[in-house]
Amino acid sequence: MQKVPSPTRYFWGAALALFIVYLAAVFSKPVYRKYILFRAEQFAEKSASEYEKNNLNESLILGMQSLKLNPLSLEGNLVMAKTLTRLGDVSALQFWSGVVGIEPENSNHKLSYANALIRFGQFEFAGEWLYKIKDDYQKDPGWLEKVCICAINSERFDEAQKILQQLILEWPENPNYKFNLACLQLRSTDAGLRQLSQESLLEFSKDSSFRNAALRNLKNHYLRGGETNEVNLIMSELAAGGTLTWKEKVRIAKSVDAGQMQALESQVAEWQEEIKEDAVGLKVFANYYALNGRLDEAKTLLENAPGLMRIPSILFLYTEVLLEMEKISETVRLLNPIDIGPLEFLKLGYLAVAKKRVKDFTYSEYWKTARNLAGNEFWNLKALADIAERWDLSEEAIDVYWAIARNSNRPQYGLQFLLKRLYPLKDRRPLRDALALIYQKFPHNFLAANDLAMIDLILMTHFATTTKLAQEHL
Repeated sequence: MQKVPSPTRYFWGAALALFIVYLAAVFSKPVYRKYILFRAEQFAEKSASEYEKNNLNESLILGMQSLKLNPLSLEGNLVMAKTLTRLGDVSALQFWSGVVGIEPENSNHKLSYANALIRFGQFEFAGEWLYKIKDDYQKDPGWLEKVCICAINSERFDEAQKILQQLILEWPENPNYKFNLACLQLRSTDAGLRQLSQESLLEFSKDSSFRNAALRNLKNHYLRGGETNEVNLIMSELAAGGTLTWKEKVRIAKSVDAGQMQALESQVAEWQEEIKEDAVGLKVFANYYALNGRLDEAKTLLENAPGLMRIPSILFLYTEVLLEMEKISETVRLLNPIDIGPLEFLKLGYLAVAKKRVKDFTYSEYWKTARNLAGNEFWNLKALADIAERWDLSEEAIDVYWAIARNSNRPQYGLQFLLKRLYPLKDRRPLRDALALIYQKFPHNFLAANDLAMIDLILMTHFATTTKLAQEHL
């Protein structure tokens, strides 16, 4: 007679099987995690290799794949930051900020971040970061030069002049400092000093190593003074030497000289192949056409360079041209299939704009997702705020500025924009909230404290706050 297995035996067999499954799950999780991190670093290494070979599109794609697997990869953020900086794409700042956040004690990363901020015209922020590493670099002339650049572009000319005089005193053998001082003094309110600096730059222009830079500075000086003939003479001299930059070629197009304008138009066709491979040149010309209302030409220029569409600034410039042309379906078709990894929030922001322009109420879901993906990182929020401002999403813009004011490391930026929008409103309650936030974050801002007390008196609310403000500031 066949023996029937007992129920207890079935129970223990099932329990053992479950236990084995549990152990497999427990031990496989860290193994899988290690594998993902390993793959992320592999992509980052390949991206860095392509960057070194100057294959920037390939570097960008591999860097995004690395950060999709591990957003906190130092190497992934670093190679993305370097690649986008070289491509002239302002979204590089988001990755430099990530690099500094991952290794906050690394002064070299902070210096690179400051360099990128200078590259993209964020001189006030760059100056702040440079002073954070003053103890490590204050004896380095390169650090002083960068502080000087920030001072000049923030129109703190006296500070810049003192720095250049210090550099000339400590490193008299370096002619660059005397050259830069001459350039700076072109902006002087003293007519005699301006004349001397012009003469100095004309002397520098005789030296082949300073010629182009001296002529360009003189050109900008004449531009500020509206001296068109002098500008055109210098542009002709630069062109004769074959040293015009892309921006200077566009400057010719803006010239009052119709012959020069036609000359540029005839050359654009010749430059088509060059433009396809040059992200900076493509942006300059496409922007020029777009700003002058020549959207069809901007669109043609951009769509003929599909290899550059992985670069966020090119992709979003094309997106803006399509939106201006009211080509909403084409905008959606362009953006939907593209995966831009850590910058996905920007893509969704533009899709929200496209949806709203055709009164598709799902736009709010796109915007909400974009806002969530942006997190509280200042550069992400600023980029979203710029989109909202550019495309008249006023409520969404205010919401982003509140997020910047409350949660980012640049609260003053959000508060500054909020006050501009809230002071004209009849409803004083949002303004009261903004002033209260200023008082909370910057308690020594007496103007904000005074306005807060006045609004509390008008609204007949928050008597305890009003009393405290009166005791502190009256």
